[in-house]
Amino acid sequence: AGDRVCDTPQQDGQQFGCSFSLNTCTETPTDYPDMIENYQSYNSCQNMYTQDQVSRMQAVINSARNSLKSSLGCCLITIATVQSFPYSEGLENPVFPPAGWIVWNPNANVNWNRTDVISGFGMSTACAKMFFYSPSEDITGQSDYLYSPKLDFTLLLPPITLSFNVAYARFDSSHYDSLKIRVTSSLCDSIGDIIWTQGNLQLATAPDTIMEFIPDASQWKNVQLSLDNYALSIVQLAFEAKSGWGNNLYIDDINI
Repeated sequence: AGDRVCDTPQQDGQQFGCSFSLNTCTETPTDYPDMIENYQSYNSCQNMYTQDQVSRMQAVINSARNSLKSSLGCCLITIATVQSFPYSEGLENPVFPPAGWIVWNPNANVNWNRTDVISGFGMSTACAKMFFYSPSEDITGQSDYLYSPKLDFTLLLPPITLSFNVAYARFDSSHYDSLKIRVTSSLCDSIGDIIWTQGNLQLATAPDTIMEFIPDASQWKNVQLSLDNYALSIVQLAFEAKSGWGNNLYIDDINI
């Protein structure tokens, strides 16, 4: 009866206190106390949903409220659309992120930033750095994103190519990181298609080091990827840096 969520204990009305012994209904075969810590309560002890409540929410968002998943309210905002190609971003401007680019730091801690200490193959004066080294903060499992402007390919035919330079070293065999390139074909799609991913030794361009990794000019590699599948459309690129609490990652010279 009631809300038909059967793993939520019954109670006879709203409660505003935080008495964990409160039991206003008798149930069989097990008589549970009122679930005052449920988010559907009215008190200050809220900290949980039940598994069946979660299932109900998932069912609704995937049926009657499915349109919320593509709502403009979920969009990452960009301030520029690139329509002229070739397009390049060398990260030379001291302002970071560059015009039209976005950094998304879901955990509000270490993030993508610009460094003028080194650059791709030593050919310029700056690059983007993901501070995986972070000695004082374990960020294992966290992802941070660097989003490009909107890229208007609506008048382009293949071949369309993305290239960039990358440098990375592991901390050791137990602490390493990864880089994923995503293409979002919808302005409200913050996940998109993964078109390239490397991590661990596959990503590494230098030997393991327990010191903070700062690459020299020889410790870089160039990556070239096809974007042909996105011809005649508008997309964004996302450089997703996923932490294994390893060592620093650098990218530079992004060209389309």
